[in-house]
Amino acid sequence: MTVSLSLTSRDKVSVVSAGTPNGIDVAEFDENRFDALSVAELARDIGISPDIPVVGFVGRLTHDKGLGDLEIALRSLHDAALPVQLLLVGGIDDASGAEALERLRAIGMPVISTGHVEKTAVYYQLMDVFCLPSFREGFSTVVLEASCSGIPVVVSNATGVVDAVRDGMTGLVYGVGNGRQLAEKLSILINDAEIARSMADEGRAWVRGTFARDIIQAAFLREYEALLGVQ
Repeated sequence: MTVSLSLTSRDKVSVVSAGTPNGIDVAEFDENRFDALSVAELARDIGISPDIPVVGFVGRLTHDKGLGDLEIALRSLHDAALPVQLLLVGGIDDASGAEALERLRAIGMPVISTGHVEKTAVYYQLMDVFCLPSFREGFSTVVLEASCSGIPVVVSNATGVVDAVRDGMTGLVYGVGNGRQLAEKLSILINDAEIARSMADEGRAWVRGTFARDIIQAAFLREYEALLGVQ
């Protein structure tokens, strides 16, 4: 972006490692950390039904996170009589987020909104599919966290979001602004357990092998040493 806007020259720009600034603490998002009983208790405490697939979202509740696309998609799934419940993990950021939450709740499907939480790792274990329909991002850490947690993802093709998924392998990508296409992608992973499991497994392996924090930090160290001429 800085090059295309003529803010700098291409020879002064480089992407370190896979592009994320600090990587993922893979141990924190390892699903084996969480026993089934504690996950079930959390689900019961916040009102999640054990018998309905969960579409999850992690982030600030605001217009730019694509909540309008998510509303269109969920209305489409509801109209198609596909049972789904929505889990929103994150605080309301502004008036647009509060309004979006009201519209989502008006669809007629269960919507669970946790508000801001300090530690999100266990919440991924409540999800069957993770969705980030954001209109803009830097580099989407939450998508990597979901994949690291063993959850298949559906994301928008916005820069920064699409960079955190391998389309057709770790998850599915839809076009920003196309809520009906988002519904189609979500329905694939909700209806086809084999595809969902394959993408979850592929995503976990990809993130742990590419974005683990020690891998990213070692790459930055090499970059700094090269710039400083350290042997």
